Amino acid sequence: MKETKTPAFGALLKRLRVATGLTQEALAERAGLSAKAVSDLERDPTRTPRLESVTLLADALHIDPKQRALLLAAARPDSVPKTSPMLTEVAMRSPPRPLTPLIGRAGVSTAVANLLRRDESRLLTLVGPGGVGKTRLAIEVAGRVADNFPDGIIFVDLAALSDSSMVLPGIAQSLGLDDRGTVPVRERLTSYLGGKHLLLLLDNFEHLLEARELVLALLEACPRLVVLATSRVALRVRGEREYRVAPLALPEDSASIETLARSPAVELFLDRAQAAGVDLTPDAVTGPVLAEICTRLDGLPLGIELAAAWARLLSPQQLLARLEPRLPMLVDGSHDLPARQKTMRDAIAWSYDLLDAEGQALFRRLSIFAGGCTLDAAEAICVGGGEGPTLLRGLATLVDQSLVRMRKDEQANTAQPRAWMLETIREYGLEQLENSGEAETVAQRHTAFYLSLAESAAPQLVGADQVRWLDRLDEEIPNLRVALSRLLEDGDVSGALCMGGALGWFWFVRGHLSEGRAWMERTLASEVVRQFETEQPTIVARVLLSAGQLALFQGDLPAARTHLEASATLCRAAGVHDQGDRAARILLTEALGFLVVVCNWTGQSAAASQIIAEYEETVGTLDDPRTSAWRAFNFGRLHLYQYGNPVSAQSYLREAEITFRQLGDIWHLAHVLMDLGMTALWAGDTDGARRLLVESLQAARALRERQMEAAVLNNLGEVARLAGEDEIAADHYNTSMRIYHNIGGKVESPRLLHNLGYLALHAGDESGSRERFAQSLAESRAIGKQRGVAEGLTGLAAVAAHRSTADSVVLAARLWGAADAIHAAEGTPVWPTDQAERARYEAFARETFGNEVFDAAYDDGCTLPKEQAIAESLSV
Repeated sequence: MKETKTPAFGALLKRLRVATGLTQEALAERAGLSAKAVSDLERDPTRTPRLESVTLLADALHIDPKQRALLLAAARPDSVPKTSPMLTEVAMRSPPRPLTPLIGRAGVSTAVANLLRRDESRLLTLVGPGGVGKTRLAIEVAGRVADNFPDGIIFVDLAALSDSSMVLPGIAQSLGLDDRGTVPVRERLTSYLGGKHLLLLLDNFEHLLEARELVLALLEACPRLVVLATSRVALRVRGEREYRVAPLALPEDSASIETLARSPAVELFLDRAQAAGVDLTPDAVTGPVLAEICTRLDGLPLGIELAAAWARLLSPQQLLARLEPRLPMLVDGSHDLPARQKTMRDAIAWSYDLLDAEGQALFRRLSIFAGGCTLDAAEAICVGGGEGPTLLRGLATLVDQSLVRMRKDEQANTAQPRAWMLETIREYGLEQLENSGEAETVAQRHTAFYLSLAESAAPQLVGADQVRWLDRLDEEIPNLRVALSRLLEDGDVSGALCMGGALGWFWFVRGHLSEGRAWMERTLASEVVRQFETEQPTIVARVLLSAGQLALFQGDLPAARTHLEASATLCRAAGVHDQGDRAARILLTEALGFLVVVCNWTGQSAAASQIIAEYEETVGTLDDPRTSAWRAFNFGRLHLYQYGNPVSAQSYLREAEITFRQLGDIWHLAHVLMDLGMTALWAGDTDGARRLLVESLQAARALRERQMEAAVLNNLGEVARLAGEDEIAADHYNTSMRIYHNIGGKVESPRLLHNLGYLALHAGDESGSRERFAQSLAESRAIGKQRGVAEGLTGLAAVAAHRSTADSVVLAARLWGAADAIHAAEGTPVWPTDQAERARYEAFARETFGNEVFDAAYDDGCTLPKEQAIAESLSV
């Protein structure tokens, strides 16, 4: 395959910079880097930039995805597979880029950075009241120490989490891991982070202190991991180093005007006032007033920002007068109040009091949202709908006063602007909402809106707008959690069932398996569910189906069978064979389809046959394109992977492909294309197989479906190996192995080890090859995967044949015979790549020692007990 030479990073960076019309200094300023760093990168061809710096530069240049991928490839040319159809950055969450300069914290950020650079600093907590600037300081420090952490800096915002048990899953999501498979998230994180020198920035820890021991255990298991946390209270665990973040320094009473203007607190006020469009120059009159304002706000950055936002409407003297009644509580709050309330409550209250009645109502209602909201959500919940201009005017006022912030993610498919609040401000808003007497009404609107959103999204998750709706739900996870929790707390089991059933496919595709199962199990545990099984069986059946599907793909087969059989029973009770509930019949086909998978995975072929018969009968009662396409898809996979008949499989899969393309169902189409790629490979059409698999890979990555991505990469490795492109095959296999390892995919590991064993043998590494085949055999044996055992025997047989001694060839023939006997007993086919490998090494053995010797040993091997064959294989 022709390789494309990757340009040098420095040369490419300069070309892109010049094309954008930027100087080195201008680019550096945009990217938040030094001009010297940009100059060094352009001049020194041996210099390797950090991936974080590459991302900052790409953002600053405003380049398109193709150019971004090229820049990333130039930065890490050795890490990019030669046939990778698209270059993607690691899906890890870096710290956000601040939009304003950090004022008055130069000495503090240097001190904290120096602490982090010490070997003994494994857990450093920035402690201080709300609004003191802990998060902003932490981000600044992270930028300063980035070069000390070669594996990166990961930012995890814990503010939207309400349950300590979600801290580790939140960290895993920020690292780009999901939780498919049976490996607990703690073990998966430990495995992934074990050898990495990485900084984990955990922001807003104070309300999740029960998770501190989990974080401590993670640190103990990962010797090079360092955690920087921000919290209003210290974590109080062993090994923690606290750093108290103080308010900004205030000017002294006797300070000159020049000195006063340079004091951090006043400097911040002047900067934020200028951002509001007001240039203030301290003089003999205004200087002392500004100093007094900052003093009354206790030097807290958030309080200063809130005050400065009003500079365009009020003079410094008027601002000071407005603060006068607030001083006693601002400084001397009750000792039993949290720190954020003793220091920030009145700063926020002051700004809140300056709003008119409509602005106050909008502010407190917006606080109901967790993680922010879109404009349509705000309109429906906060102003009752149909009042767009009023909402926008109100939001503009709140943004001006720094009570609400707006952001828009240009990379997201939804691309809707979101209104959000700092958590300190949101907590105050929730208090005001409760005091207003309208909390229950607003909460009910919030729950109804997100229940409706989930139900509206459900049919779209398998349609042409699939990716956009998946992204929308991902963005709304905090609000969906709040709504689900409220439904269950209020005893609204019907609503919880509807919402859980609607979100089931989202949880599955986006890899939120543990969370989805937890919500569904909690809902199904309610005694009231028994009543709904009679009154609304289809609703309960949908939740049971989703719970079974999630359990299946986490490897919990007993739970999967229980839920799927219960779902099928309820669907049958709905009268599906008497032209009853159409939705129930469609659900029944899905439950039966997954039950066939359970039976095949557990070796129950007779039970699978019975279920297939009922499946066919039920599908026949429906005239539904998606159900028919899903039937064709399932039968195609059955004929390909279970019966080993690629010709009949291709016929079914082509039928499914046509319908799924028409429906715009990317998820199913990606799977169909992957399977069609394997039918092409079976037919010897490596170019056709590669084309189909590349299209499948692109769809998997668009969906952010990591398990499917790993499966397709493995198959691309098969194509490359069959084409004799061993180096490319190794790249694909190793990348696939890493993904499976990160998501806990134990079932696929043996096959990848098997494939890598052949590549080692091709290279003459007999010892490495034997090690991989033996490990593959052991892992397959441990999980009861009989096909994997047979593959392990054939791999070790190839090693024996490669040794070319009389005894080793006899052993190879015996092992091939034993492997064929297992394949025959299980009814499993041999993959095309393995057929080619077998033919290669068997032909060599026969030519060297003759057919008579080989055939006699082969026939003997066919009668070997499996355990004896395994024991003999390990003597290779």
